[in-house]
Amino acid sequence: MLLSGDVAWETLIHAISTITSQVPGINRCVWNLGTVHPERASVLEAYVTRERLHVLRRADAIVMQALHEFDLYDDIWQCPTVLVPLSLTEEPGETVVLRPVRSQRAMTATPVELPLRLVTVLRTEILELDGVSGLTLDVTSKPPGTIEWE
Repeated sequence: MLLSGDVAWETLIHAISTITSQVPGINRCVWNLGTVHPERASVLEAYVTRERLHVLRRADAIVMQALHEFDLYDDIWQCPTVLVPLSLTEEPGETVVLRPVRSQRAMTATPVELPLRLVTVLRTEILELDGVSGLTLDVTSKPPGTIEWE
């Protein structure tokens, strides 16, 4: 489920907990980090290609570098970067999903709130990549969502 809007972190986490526990079939929620609320989402046909892998590697490098620069790298247990063939805008391009979590033993995990300055840097740099039109943050706890994306 895609959520969008400017809300307090605690409100967002509470809403997601309610959604994933009470809405059948919803076990993962992502929060739109783009500046515009998407009116619709379009599934794109996509295959594993060198170009897509290059975009994903570049997005991941931007995330890892920013986490180091903001001194958060060692505080985050894992932070997968995912490229999803889903367009959230009228512009062509896919969506990058960030999944920063904290965990002790991987049996449970909680999403990490990223500072607004870091989100701004990531939004600017990732949305400038060719082939990317959306950026979201996976804010689902484990359980119900897994840490990795399948």
